[in-house]
Amino acid sequence: RPFIVEIAARPGGGSLQYMAKISYGYCSISAALEAAQGNPPTEIPALKPTGRVAVGLTMLCDEGRLDSVEVPPELLTHPAIFNFTVLPKAGSVIKRPPHGNDIFAYIGATGETLSTALDNAASFAAQVQVRFLEDAKETAS
Repeated sequence: RPFIVEIAARPGGGSLQYMAKISYGYCSISAALEAAQGNPPTEIPALKPTGRVAVGLTMLCDEGRLDSVEVPPELLTHPAIFNFTVLPKAGSVIKRPPHGNDIFAYIGATGETLSTALDNAASFAAQVQVRFLEDAKETAS
């Protein structure tokens, strides 16, 4: 009988727990809590798709010293978006290869199909405005 086993001392990170809940109705956080309380793993019935596909993507941007980020208000409340997190703060230096490989943001989106979920993520990501300070190229290298 297969069991889900987490080898780290924490549940999976990022958007994984949301993606499992949205797509299959499985809560990895509840399973981790049960294990932490010393309860043996419970048998998991065959996971059935919920009809929603969830994707978690990493957003990149150009390099430079970040001035500001403008996020459309509807992105944060849209039912197709379950996660949107900008990592750097204003004034941060974002580096791209070969100087570094900084991540700008994470976005999690849903749809009835993989294509729709990816389109939703791309559509909202394209609306995010990233502005850099004028000295951006000099300070990033």
